[in-house]
Amino acid sequence: MAGQNGSLAEGCVIPNTLSWMGYVDNAADGLATSKPYVSYSLLDLYNDGHASGKKYAMVNIAEFVCPGCANSATDMGTATDAGVTEGASVDQAGGILVEVLETAYFGVPTKADLDSWANKYSLTNTTVTDLSSSLTTYNTLGHRDQAYIIDLATMKILKVFTGSFANSGNANSGPSGMAYMHMLLGK
Repeated sequence: MAGQNGSLAEGCVIPNTLSWMGYVDNAADGLATSKPYVSYSLLDLYNDGHASGKKYAMVNIAEFVCPGCANSATDMGTATDAGVTEGASVDQAGGILVEVLETAYFGVPTKADLDSWANKYSLTNTTVTDLSSSLTTYNTLGHRDQAYIIDLATMKILKVFTGSFANSGNANSGPSGMAYMHMLLGK
């Protein structure tokens, strides 16, 4: 794995060691917490892409008390003119959006933390958390407010958006990553 500042570099294959718990909603048709609470992994993401014909995924990394992450989540949960959320618009345009709450107060997040996060920001896309006491997502993908754009055929990282820990508007990972996904998807 190559990269800098705690993140993987573009062109790297994202390691398949990541697994989470949360709410899987690739159809983006309801509040995340209305879906069953299940395990989900990068292998599931790969398989979902192949089964649906979707070519690209965005994995966005968040921390419970990060203002930049809150800005990204707010944008994902904001309704578009078409009446769907910005996050759901990525899924409905032909991509897969996964929001990962990797830490809470810089420790292991709980299901209650994930529920609070998804409900507060009205997330209508796959929303999961790393329940590993070794903080596997943090140690693999790095710090919060980063978005990884992944080619689902190869699992290579096409683009990394490193946002700001502060609320930086469109400079946060969520808005930047979603805009890139729409460009890739031609929407």
